[in-house]
Amino acid sequence: MAAPPPQSQPPVLMDELVEEILLRLLSDNPAQLVRAALVCKRWCRFVTDPGFRRRFREFHRTPPMLGLIVRRRSPATTTRFLPTSSFYPYDAGCRTWSPLDARHGCILFYYKPTRSNPARNELNVWTPDTGVVHKLPKLCHPLCAYWNAALLCGTLGCNHMECPSDGPFTVVLVGGNIFSRFSHAYVYSSEADEWSQPASIEDPRYVELHCTYSALVGNALYFHPRWNIGILEYDLAKKELSVTADMQSVYRSCAHVSGG
Repeated sequence: MAAPPPQSQPPVLMDELVEEILLRLLSDNPAQLVRAALVCKRWCRFVTDPGFRRRFREFHRTPPMLGLIVRRRSPATTTRFLPTSSFYPYDAGCRTWSPLDARHGCILFYYKPTRSNPARNELNVWTPDTGVVHKLPKLCHPLCAYWNAALLCGTLGCNHMECPSDGPFTVVLVGGNIFSRFSHAYVYSSEADEWSQPASIEDPRYVELHCTYSALVGNALYFHPRWNIGILEYDLAKKELSVTADMQSVYRSCAHVSGG
């Protein structure tokens, strides 16, 4: 009896087709890319290639939300990272920090002073995927009575599609004091590891900022004061602090940046 003819192996997909398939994996669950890399050495080479990671971000555009920062006040005030995917960062347990802002995979926290340690008054930047905590130096001047802060990428010309976890960052702190009648803006650079001299504006109506997140539109940061009379604007390029009359000006800026 003659032996059956050997079965032919299916043709190997071209590299371009394999990449197109891998690009369409869901971006909101990093474990899928890990599982794909474990299929074979060839797929691992695709997934770990820096060019593939850049195309993966460009294809999905909107970065995935991997988790939430949850602030709880009972029974004690704590902050936790609540994952919404398979991603769970190192050292994501209980913290006593107050979250202020989050951009490009990093989170800005305020470490409040306590009765037992009144000198503890600092800002920290935490990178969840590495667990690194960057402690910012204290300002030469004490923190303003009313203030808010924003965290930004510090890489010039970055498209924010592939911000490195250990890349430079910038923190902009804006605040004021009723008695001084001035509002100030300080800028911290992680590359220089120091705060800039303040940019100031005299107007006692704008010193009390809401404890809400800032809005970044183009090269400008916007902060909302306590009284609904206008918006504080800090121009990142000009390094100037000014007042925008109303929200309509901000909306027009948003429409201009988005091309609307």
